Amino acid sequence: AAFNYFTASLALILTAFTTAQGQNHHDKHAFHSPKLYDYIVVGGGAAGMPLAYTLAEDGDAHVLVLERGGRREENQETTTIEGWGTGLLNNDITEEVITMEGVVSHLGRVLSGGTALSAGVYIEEEPRYFDALRTEGADLDQGLVDDAYVWVREQVATPMDFAEPYGSAWAKSNEEVGYSPLVGTRAQLIEGSWNTLSLFLNDDGVMASTRERLASDVLAQGMLSKRKNVPRRSDPPLGASPLSRA
Repeated sequence: AAFNYFTASLALILTAFTTAQGQNHHDKHAFHSPKLYDYIVVGGGAAGMPLAYTLAEDGDAHVLVLERGGRREENQETTTIEGWGTGLLNNDITEEVITMEGVVSHLGRVLSGGTALSAGVYIEEEPRYFDALRTEGADLDQGLVDDAYVWVREQVATPMDFAEPYGSAWAKSNEEVGYSPLVGTRAQLIEGSWNTLSLFLNDDGVMASTRERLASDVLAQGMLSKRKNVPRRSDPPLGASPLSRA
């Protein structure tokens, strides 16, 4: 029932944009949607997608997500670990940004934003980070923050493979210069050496180049942690229906 509610209440439009060369992208995906929405979320990245799902979760609100890029499925660099790094060279899914200090960075131009292009390392901030935000006036409930972390972690994060012999040598080197011994797999940011979580699926040490990348669009689809047990259907062409995975 939850998936049916979501299908009815969350729509996605991949909006048209023009590159420096004047080529229009994705305007073919725009479709005729209801004229009135309770919420319009601009940007389908790390914040926009889970926010849209949360707003639409109970089925009572109509939510529209506006994203200037296309789906990840249209760009293979964003779907597996093999595409990590090379995707930054694809101007259809990235935008190069140079800061005033001369630092070169990239913005995502694809559904899921930077989570579709990054190295996929998943780390949760420690409570003192949010304590610092509260001193600046932020009204944050730590209990809700912790619940949100669990929700995200269960859907997109898996333990990162521990490559040997490199992993053990790296942990030993850290210990020799004063860091704590390797403490195992942790999602939280801690001092010392630990094995973090990853947006790339763990394939039990095979380290195949075809390992799937999970990104924030998974959160908007409301998938569960045991993703293989959730029936899925192929997405219809955009422009025909709201974003959903049944």
